[in-house]
Amino acid sequence: MTAAPLRPALLAAALLAAGSVSAGDAGGAPIEGQASDPCSFYRHEAWGKGLEHYATEVVWACEVVAERRGAGMPLSDRMKAVAFALERYRAALVEANRRGFAHRPGPGDGWREARERGRAALAEETGMLAALEAIRSGF
Repeated sequence: MTAAPLRPALLAAALLAAGSVSAGDAGGAPIEGQASDPCSFYRHEAWGKGLEHYATEVVWACEVVAERRGAGMPLSDRMKAVAFALERYRAALVEANRRGFAHRPGPGDGWREARERGRAALAEETGMLAALEAIRSGF
């Protein structure tokens, strides 16, 4: 399943309104992870992938969930599903990293392509892509 990217303008507006990013932060270097930053893991995963990649959408979704939780706002059912998918996806990536992403490269593929294929499969299996699709029209 290939999901169309979330509307960057919609997410940027939500994040700007929530105060989680400034207008100059878009597309910058990854933020150094701190224990208090619940999205640093996903930022690392998305680094260098570009705006059209689902890993970038995962970061945006994580930031919206974190901002709402930090502000004491209740999460909608769709956002609860996103939060659940984020946890499952992270756990699956951590486990896959422990196993060393033992995916065999296909013809013409190198290690990076095989790893990316494996990560995309985990995003599908854990429900991350479906959760992103569910919030595409709003939160």
